Amino acid sequence: MKQIDISIDGRAVRHRTGTAIKDMLGEADGDPIAAVLNFHLVSLDTVLAQHASLTLVHKEEANGRGVLRCGAQLAFQSLLKAYYPDLTVEIGQSLLGGYFYQIRSSQGEEDLNLTSIARHLNDEMQNLIVRDEPLFREHVSLEQVLNLVDDPTGSRTKLLRTWPAPRAYVVSVNNCFDIQHSVAPPSTRHLQGVEVLPFSPGLVLRFGPCCDELHPGDGRLLLGCYQETSRWNEMIEVRTVGELNASILTGSIEQVVRLSEAWHEKKIATIADQICEQEDLRVVCIAGPSSSGKSTFLKRLAIQLRVNGRRTLTISLDDYYRGRGVKEQVDLESPEALDLELLRDHLARLVEGQVVHLPQFDFVKQRPVPHELWKPVRLESNHILLLEGLHALNPLTTSSLPRGVSFRVFVSALSQLIIDEHNRIPTSKVRLLRRITRDRKFRGSTTVEILEQWPRVREAERRYIFPFQEQVDCLFDSSLAYEAAVLKSFTWRYLMEVPREHPTQVEAFGLLKFLELFVPIFPEIVPSNSLLREFVG
Repeated sequence: MKQIDISIDGRAVRHRTGTAIKDMLGEADGDPIAAVLNFHLVSLDTVLAQHASLTLVHKEEANGRGVLRCGAQLAFQSLLKAYYPDLTVEIGQSLLGGYFYQIRSSQGEEDLNLTSIARHLNDEMQNLIVRDEPLFREHVSLEQVLNLVDDPTGSRTKLLRTWPAPRAYVVSVNNCFDIQHSVAPPSTRHLQGVEVLPFSPGLVLRFGPCCDELHPGDGRLLLGCYQETSRWNEMIEVRTVGELNASILTGSIEQVVRLSEAWHEKKIATIADQICEQEDLRVVCIAGPSSSGKSTFLKRLAIQLRVNGRRTLTISLDDYYRGRGVKEQVDLESPEALDLELLRDHLARLVEGQVVHLPQFDFVKQRPVPHELWKPVRLESNHILLLEGLHALNPLTTSSLPRGVSFRVFVSALSQLIIDEHNRIPTSKVRLLRRITRDRKFRGSTTVEILEQWPRVREAERRYIFPFQEQVDCLFDSSLAYEAAVLKSFTWRYLMEVPREHPTQVEAFGLLKFLELFVPIFPEIVPSNSLLREFVG
């Protein structure tokens, strides 16, 4: 047979055409979980028919962690099917280094012993890992998909009604099949470290040390926020991607948009009421990760506070950047990039009713504007100071404030639709789509530049922002049930601008495959005051 030349992490090898990647590997390659083939993430069972360049992916890497999660979800699904077929399970929020699963029983939740179920499933998960069961992938017709995949609620059937191709990949382990939405590992041995824990009213599937994140807290506040949004999505009948697509095709999407926006307005009004109930409160600290919608939330909160008779003064932490010299490299994501001493002095004096001169930062020149241009302000007795920025919840920025005068709000796209009962949409994925749309349209960035910056942004969030996620008085979920369908109208084109052989093509291709799930919506349907307007204009 014809021989083809393959580069594996720079090492040249030659194999027969039609050889799978996994059969090309040797001991020197370690134990990869997937590979990048010509800038596309692929499974190790991929067969090569021509010369190619491969980069091996291990589970400790960002791409590898996604592959691990895919395998763990399928393994967990197979165990539930084998041992607890009568339980109703629905995937939910990212929690405690894993995914939360809501568990319901036809016999009633009061009869569930979650501790016992978790212990049993965890034991079986460890057995599955030791047995090193293979994961199989097949490319089949949509009719075959529905014959293979369990679909008790019809969510997969609804999803396949708008599937962009006549065939789809399914992945399986132990005769449990699922539609493949991302690359899966070759076998269950790669799931070492995965465990099942009880977490009422459900279970947490933890992905092990390689996926741990710095999210202090017991997860209850985060879970409560997720469940509230989940119940709302269920009420407006857009719990899954298939249901959203159906609402678009049947013409009921306008009602979905109106209800989603009304929910946001009601939540913001409730937060404003909470703030105004506390007579001694002078400062509201608003923080959240990139593209969470902090700016629009602040503006709408200010309006609701005005309805309650309270005026506002806004300070952006961005104006307290220290600037940098020509050769100096400063991590603008770090709180140390701020003039913390000046900020703390200003906050203390404002709360005492003194006049301060607010700085401004010139991002073009990368330095503060001259001092004589700083604006004098004073916090009047009926005013509330709105402090907004990435680090507004960090004690380094607010330590000068007296106890009891501040209210802390964390804003993020915390919840999304689910694809189906066992497959969720990562919140960071939709935030990235928001960021691409905004920065490409309004900030002069190319899609490549945005994708190159994203890993650094995510690492900064992990270090500086998410540790304070549950140390707050309130969580605001900025997600909108319909937003991915609107963002598709912009980001599909922007992602096509990424050169085929650029390293960011791995991320771009994954986002394009994700967007294929959605029927697009024209942006004209988005209300003018929607949080989504911050990104689409």
